[in-house]
Amino acid sequence: MTQSTACFDKTTIFHIRDFGASGDGTTDDTAAIQQAIDVCSRHGNGIVLISAGTYFITPLYLRSHVRLHLEKGATLLGSPRPDDYHDWRSEKIVTQGAPYNCKALLIAEDEENIAITGEGTIDGQGDAFYDQSAPQADWWPILDKKARPGRMVMFLLCRNVRIEGVRFVQSPAWTFWVFGCERVHFHAVTIRTNPRAINTDGIDIDACRDVTVSHCTIHTGDDAIILRAIDRVFKPGDSQPCERITVENCELVSRCNAIRFSYIGDGIIRNVVMRNLSISGSRRGIICQIPTRQQTPERNQPLRMEESCYLSPVVENLYLSNITIEANQPLWFFLADEGRATRLSNITLENIRATGGCESVFKGNETTFFENVTLRNVRFILSDLHPMKSFEAKEEAAALYVDRCRQFTLQQVSFEGETGRLGPGTPLVSWQEVEAVEAGGIVNRTRFAFNEASAAVI
Repeated sequence: MTQSTACFDKTTIFHIRDFGASGDGTTDDTAAIQQAIDVCSRHGNGIVLISAGTYFITPLYLRSHVRLHLEKGATLLGSPRPDDYHDWRSEKIVTQGAPYNCKALLIAEDEENIAITGEGTIDGQGDAFYDQSAPQADWWPILDKKARPGRMVMFLLCRNVRIEGVRFVQSPAWTFWVFGCERVHFHAVTIRTNPRAINTDGIDIDACRDVTVSHCTIHTGDDAIILRAIDRVFKPGDSQPCERITVENCELVSRCNAIRFSYIGDGIIRNVVMRNLSISGSRRGIICQIPTRQQTPERNQPLRMEESCYLSPVVENLYLSNITIEANQPLWFFLADEGRATRLSNITLENIRATGGCESVFKGNETTFFENVTLRNVRFILSDLHPMKSFEAKEEAAALYVDRCRQFTLQQVSFEGETGRLGPGTPLVSWQEVEAVEAGGIVNRTRFAFNEASAAVI
């Protein structure tokens, strides 16, 4: 028995229909469900039961010691009306620092022992916040970025959170934002967002501790699983790292990046284990991207006050194993030439099968190298998937580009497959400024050769 589930073993059930919920899909059932949540919380340790039916809701606030349980055939249908969403007001975080805004359909702050479980569905009706009349656009234009809810589920500074079994579909933007939380468990969750809808992430894990994501299926229009530490959302002195994160036995499909680590101005991300994952149908597989502001979508917008105190990210102690990747670019560990990072170190990828249309990249800059990187038992398989290029577009290799790295190890790494887009002079692996390289058990079954620097160490 875990601490996060023990409080639900002996429970009282509060049926939302007893509080007046209709479940006809058009009547606003928000007040009835909120009353059930409030009464359940005051009672302590209970289940708010949502039986089969479609319940139209505007934002709900989840409280401590409440398990929201959706039976099979139950749907919570989020309002498609922008006016129903208002920015969350908090005295415990800096809401102005939240990406996009602080609006959500389900909200909890500084609560504990909360859960969303069952076999039902939570539908954010996210398509309503986009201009769907632009069929030729790569992404649908957002009708009003300030009015669109920035996420569907938002947990802030919560403890002992369990999300299990439920389907979350059609989020207007991020599906989950868990910020500053501890002991959070996602299990057997399904997330699906529209591939035409930009910003529709899966699970954004932000400055949290002790999080597990297991046996989940996540198909998203934007990033699927994201680890960040957006320090500007904390009050001064309250910052905490994103650490002790485990992601395992999941299926990830993303129109953007299946897994993302860090971003411009983030804090510390460390001690992460990801294993037994399937990544397919994605532009990029696994990335650690730290750009400059000029390389972000906000480059033409005025600098916000909270952005002026951006941190210099730390990403360390990542262990990624038993992962299959099929993506335009399987791996992209990228620090922009003018980007800022304090430390990028201790990164191990083991038992990886990486199929992609262009080279995987590990690139630091003159100030901060990627350090102590190990690729062990990795198969790079070339294909004619559409290639991707980094912002600076300097990389040129068929399979692997390594620049400004230190203590870089290749053990039992093979290269195979074919691509018709590259000329015969393209190197298979390109070493640029790399210190302390170790290599052994390298197998090349492609038509491409190593460049001189690579051949010297391999």
